[in-house]
Amino acid sequence: MREARDDRSLRFVLGGEPAEPLSRGGQVLAAGVVAAAVGAALRMPLPSSWSEMALVAAYVRPFAVALVLLAAFGVRRLTSRGVALPRGYLVADATGVHRESSSSSATTAAATTPTAMLRWNEPFGVTLLASRARDRLVCAVTTPSATRYVGVRVPRDDADARTLLGRASTVSDDDILAISGDDTVRLGATEALTLLTHLQMRAAGAMERIYLTAPRGERIELDGYELRAGERVIDLSAPLEWRAFVFHESGGTVAALYQATWVRQADAELFFVAPTAGEIGFTDEPPPRELRLAIDRVFMLPLRRALERAPRASRPNFPAPRARTERRA
Repeated sequence: MREARDDRSLRFVLGGEPAEPLSRGGQVLAAGVVAAAVGAALRMPLPSSWSEMALVAAYVRPFAVALVLLAAFGVRRLTSRGVALPRGYLVADATGVHRESSSSSATTAAATTPTAMLRWNEPFGVTLLASRARDRLVCAVTTPSATRYVGVRVPRDDADARTLLGRASTVSDDDILAISGDDTVRLGATEALTLLTHLQMRAAGAMERIYLTAPRGERIELDGYELRAGERVIDLSAPLEWRAFVFHESGGTVAALYQATWVRQADAELFFVAPTAGEIGFTDEPPPRELRLAIDRVFMLPLRRALERAPRASRPNFPAPRARTERRA
């Protein structure tokens, strides 16, 4: 479904899963219905009088013709239902990548206005996120100003889909459903792989970059071997300490569970935190609020994967876990 306009522009169709075409046996059966209708019309007895001829001409023959046309229309619909109309387009041109609505799905002038996903003159990162069952895939594009998502179809036994899933981080089913958007507006696996190749040609290392913003406005940037969080800088090519844990905090009668990732290198120390699901059981004490940076939880695992590639300190000095066990009332 990819259309190449010129050397600088690629156009990808956004749509739902194409319907399976009618099987060969079904097509033969449908063609038989049409043939039977035509045969019935041809085998009609000829009128024996002018009055009967007038009756046939006025009622019977037009009904037979309408039946044949209706059968032919049904066959046409069934045998062509594998063709899915586009719901929109993803266009990569000289300025960047943007989304366009198809003329058939756009109902207002505002709906036809292209929506920019990224521009070549600003930094961007690309992160692939997959469900636990590996049956859903989302491409997340992060920039210093926004995060945007595009759903990707992952048909079974598809080589391009397997390639994409091999590069993806796993997130919960609830999270993938929340960010995947409308299932009828997704990118094909082959088109998504072509787009990723194009993005990496325009910006080498895009798959190793993430740009986020904490609620207090701190910029969080993962760029290859450097992780920046506000004024703190972590060199991922040098030894560091990190660990993952969960904690909870209570506000009145409500207790919220959080996941956290602690990172320390020299004088730089921070905790990435995000809400998580599950029952409250064995947890650590909450980290200091002044060292916390809240992030979208779908990016917690990609950040941890970057930390896993960094060398570990020879004598890690983890913060002492003050574990506790509590249950929600």
